[in-house]
Amino acid sequence: MLEYALKYARMGRPVFPCSIDKKPLSSRGFLDATTSIEEVKRMWSAHPKASIGTPTGNGAVVIDVDGDAGRKSLEMAYLWLSELPQTATVLTGRGKHLWYRASREIRNSTGKIGPGLDVRGDGGYVILPPSPHPSGSFYRWERRPPLAQLPGDWEDALSDGSAMGSEPLVSGNDTIPEGKRNATLTSLAGVLRKRGMGKEAILGALFSANKAHCSPPLPDKDVVRIVESICRYQPGTVEPPKRVPVLRIQRFDSIEPKRLEWLWPGRIPLGKLTILAGDPGLGKSLITVDLAARLSTTGQMPDGSSGPVGDSIFLSAEDDPADTIRPRLDSAGADARRIHFIHGVGSSGDQEGGSGWLDLRADLKLVEEAVSRLRPVMVVIDPISAYMGDADAYSNAQVRRVLGPLSAMAQRHGVAIVGINHLRKEGGDPLTRVAMSIAFTAAARAVWGVQKDPRHEGQCIMFPIKANLSGRTESIVYQVESNGSDAVLCWMCKRVINNLSSYLSEGGA
Repeated sequence: MLEYALKYARMGRPVFPCSIDKKPLSSRGFLDATTSIEEVKRMWSAHPKASIGTPTGNGAVVIDVDGDAGRKSLEMAYLWLSELPQTATVLTGRGKHLWYRASREIRNSTGKIGPGLDVRGDGGYVILPPSPHPSGSFYRWERRPPLAQLPGDWEDALSDGSAMGSEPLVSGNDTIPEGKRNATLTSLAGVLRKRGMGKEAILGALFSANKAHCSPPLPDKDVVRIVESICRYQPGTVEPPKRVPVLRIQRFDSIEPKRLEWLWPGRIPLGKLTILAGDPGLGKSLITVDLAARLSTTGQMPDGSSGPVGDSIFLSAEDDPADTIRPRLDSAGADARRIHFIHGVGSSGDQEGGSGWLDLRADLKLVEEAVSRLRPVMVVIDPISAYMGDADAYSNAQVRRVLGPLSAMAQRHGVAIVGINHLRKEGGDPLTRVAMSIAFTAAARAVWGVQKDPRHEGQCIMFPIKANLSGRTESIVYQVESNGSDAVLCWMCKRVINNLSSYLSEGGA
């Protein structure tokens, strides 16, 4: 297995080890996939018999045709969609994996087209030959690369927000039951008209689908009525009728429990948004620099706990990357090769970094592409309010529309988003003092504040404002020191404060 894993890595296909039941054997799953020869040797020396996993996405999409159900769903899908071209194909235990190139982001889905037709795209992974299959057979190439282009109508159907709607196009028993016949046949007619087909061709397709798949079939006059209604539109212009939205309800016994992962155990969760808030000049940016340095080398956190080793990405509207952030990283002992800076948004022909200001609402897809490519463990946004675009930072609804998709991106990629914000000057509950909208604290899963320690000159306290994912609530003390011309952070982990309010009012530590 090592020999084949190395072969894929040398071809530029990142790999990571999996068990025979397709579960990742590395700590971060497909996020650990690599083309590094040394890393591949290290992973397979620990797991010599491991199957070979590889991430999908970044333009690669795999359609998993699983058994008879998948083959029947594919046959019926061809009534709506163009036939898939021949492409790189892997035979699995019960079906096959069809590999395609996609020109847009396509995420994982299960049964979106029909039962037994699953899709692995951005945020997913599959197993490569010659790995063993749980059925006792082996994955093997039926047709080797290159990958064919996924047809546009398939991209439409598989992309989020598709006009196909969120309900599967094929029913579970390969029939269209009573109650869905009109809607399904109307949708089929709309798709065919949009593809430029004439009335007679659409009528023939609907008669065929009605007879073969509707239970019981609609009367012929109803089929004719559907076709005449759709054909009032010019060929190529009609949009397929949207499906009626339905609630998707799932019982908790079918939801697989998942252990929460941490960037800084008990303080900063992976896959979530964390806010670090405080007045200017208290070292909030230095905290993120210190964390990035630790993550780039050993992963050891200030309190001795262990975090992951990985890359970080910085967006900074206030600190210059050359004269401020880089010297601070060097002073903190960072491996600068593992830390990246986003200058802004430019065009593909720019010779230098992007010059346009990044907008989290308009440019989130670009940020996600960078996250997908670089696979960082932390993204720092300093301050987060500077990247809200034209959203009103004082409007709860508008802030949620920006931070909701950002939090969803963090969850998809298992990356910790650390946003820096300010505290209002007025007193009161720190939760409500985070500058601007309360939606900043509502959207974050962890919120930490920083303030001066009134009882120890030159020291600051990092204290929990919101920590509903962890029972760990003690505050931690640090101070900013000078390393020549650069500022560095010194953590004083022997000083922890279990009750900040009591400490401030009574002086008890």
